Amino acid sequence: MLTPTQPTLILMKIGIIAHLKHPINIPFKGGLEAFTYQITTRLVQSGHEVVLFASSASASSLPLVPILSDDHYDHKTGIRKKIKDLPSEYVAEHHAYHTLMSTIDEYKFDVIFNNSLHYIPITMASIVKTPMLMVLHTPPFYELELAISQERKKPVINYVTVSKQSAKNWNALIKDCGVILNGIDIETWEFHKESKDDYAIWFGRIHPDKGLHLAIAAAKLAGIKLKVAGGIADQKYYDQYVVPLLDDSIELLGLCDHKGLNELIGAASVCLVTPIWEEPFGFVLAEAMACGTPIAGFRIGALPEVVVEGTGVLVDPNNVEALSEAIIEAKQLDRSFIRLHAEKCFDIRDMVEKYEELLEEVSGLNGIKSALKSISSQAKASDNDQQPPEMEFEWLRASGALKITLPGGALDFNKKNMAGLLKLLKDVGKSNLSVGRIYEGHINALYLIHLYANDEQKKIWFEEAKAGLLFGIWNTQAADGIQISAMQGQLTIQGSKTFCSGAAIVKRALITGNIDHLDRSGWQMMIVNMDKIAHNAIDGNSWKPMGMKASGSYRVDFSGYNLMEEELLAMPGTYLKQPYFNGGAIRFAAVQLGGGEAIVEHTINYLNSLGRTDDPFQKVRLANMLTQLQTGLQWLEQSGKHYDEWVEDTEHFDDLIAFANMTRVVVEEICLVIMSESNRCVGARGLMAPYELERLNRDLTFYLRQPAPDATRMKIAEHFIQKHTEANASNL
Repeated sequence: MLTPTQPTLILMKIGIIAHLKHPINIPFKGGLEAFTYQITTRLVQSGHEVVLFASSASASSLPLVPILSDDHYDHKTGIRKKIKDLPSEYVAEHHAYHTLMSTIDEYKFDVIFNNSLHYIPITMASIVKTPMLMVLHTPPFYELELAISQERKKPVINYVTVSKQSAKNWNALIKDCGVILNGIDIETWEFHKESKDDYAIWFGRIHPDKGLHLAIAAAKLAGIKLKVAGGIADQKYYDQYVVPLLDDSIELLGLCDHKGLNELIGAASVCLVTPIWEEPFGFVLAEAMACGTPIAGFRIGALPEVVVEGTGVLVDPNNVEALSEAIIEAKQLDRSFIRLHAEKCFDIRDMVEKYEELLEEVSGLNGIKSALKSISSQAKASDNDQQPPEMEFEWLRASGALKITLPGGALDFNKKNMAGLLKLLKDVGKSNLSVGRIYEGHINALYLIHLYANDEQKKIWFEEAKAGLLFGIWNTQAADGIQISAMQGQLTIQGSKTFCSGAAIVKRALITGNIDHLDRSGWQMMIVNMDKIAHNAIDGNSWKPMGMKASGSYRVDFSGYNLMEEELLAMPGTYLKQPYFNGGAIRFAAVQLGGGEAIVEHTINYLNSLGRTDDPFQKVRLANMLTQLQTGLQWLEQSGKHYDEWVEDTEHFDDLIAFANMTRVVVEEICLVIMSESNRCVGARGLMAPYELERLNRDLTFYLRQPAPDATRMKIAEHFIQKHTEANASNL
């Protein structure tokens, strides 16, 4: 069975609680530091608003709020020094977490992501209003068991762990604990097709749990040199168990940077992994496999789950002789297969996506996803009834989608996350193009208010949007276009707008028209209170399209509307200000691509229902459709990034406009190809009831008809011809 495309993503405000044993910084002391660093970085890159609560020496690139000083932290030993009058590490951590949990609700997070492995966040979770997801990165230990056993009496925390074996270890306290396998950034680990030298590598924390002394003994027995990379986490263990075994066959390298560690692992013949505790996952396993290096280790904890046949050889725990034989055997394994296994099972992108989905579920913000699902299921009925999509916008209102771009919202315009906004618009368009068109108008109107309104206007209109009022933007003049005149000091509107999407449900309409009054002359923006427009001023008979019927894009007569000064937005001519005017094309292009994505998914579902996805001709068509769709998604993401980079850089205004125009043109072409290939896939029957493709094709075909497509292409060509000419002027 083929599966449809990517899920909807809701942007969140996330508070991540780190553990405080070590700073979250490179080089990492262990896997938990690496996990916290990577998940924080990736969630930020995905557009979420993230705050990391960790110790003060954590990486400055992270969105850090320090809760414990590292002034007395020894970066060599990883131990906090005791100084007179300084509380012990235990008490210091206790107070750090207690202070944090006492105030964490003030941050107004959507969800708390707890990776601390400390009892205080668990103990205090019941008095915190913000929902919490906790990751169990270790096997059970006393302090955590005690805290969780109390919390389970009145459960308030959602738990997840990093392997099936770890879930089993916690089963006595937490039934059906979720599992998300750890992931690594595969692309940063260079694959080594062959080992460069006959040696074994052991890397990680030098601690009793990791069993380095057993790895040394096995390497000696196998007659292979062993290189050790890692910091000493337990000096007593190191002195008592490791030092006596050291000789010329053992090379201690200390902590290595990423590049050096990658080279060490990749050049090795085999990687030894020798835990003597219930290893919950083992990042070293995934990292070694990413380099193509086979594993020789103990069959304990999650190792049998992570090290599958063909990637390594496992033996009974503490069996040095068997491990020495496993070293010889593992060296013969196919390194390309090992790398492929790592790519398939331990890609950090898959891990982050699963955490995002779980965090969204825990936060309760999956309301938007639920709303879009309901809107999609209602789309056919809305099209047939040709009634305004009131119910659909009630769902969006309840989900928070109408206020998501307001100050403090997940897609706050001030945060510059156009890529995230485009993805949301695409997802709304995917659920129903008519709803997507109206919603894009709402977002567009709020954006113009964000750009041009004065503080008092913003306060009023943003409060109305926050209260759930739907905004719209209508620019197309009817034959009797909008004119604003002054009679006895009163500004009055005469004339009509057409293509007024959502006219029957929009409460505040941003419209444009000609004004010539005092210091105002030209094309003026204004925001009209639609409650003051008579019902018969909305011409319900003016909208008879082939598609987008549910958008209710009627003609509206504003004649006689008395306009207040405070309803005028900015000065005349501002509406056409660049790069915002042409640059905004990427927003409606995003909605259009959502329609294309819906057609792809419905085509796959149709063919699945007939059992025809194995047909080679259908596969070729689907491959083309999916390639086109992924191309469009890449264009959307890149156009969003460029918009944020260039929108305030005057030197790049023309580049921004050109890229927005290209995005618009490319998305149109992509959607046309998707529709054409889909029609070939499903034939006449697939374009009839009860299938949705007939409506989707009508809606998308109609919505793609945007103004001046050929002029847009000419502008693209002119821009790049000029750039090329200027760049090569010296050679002429």
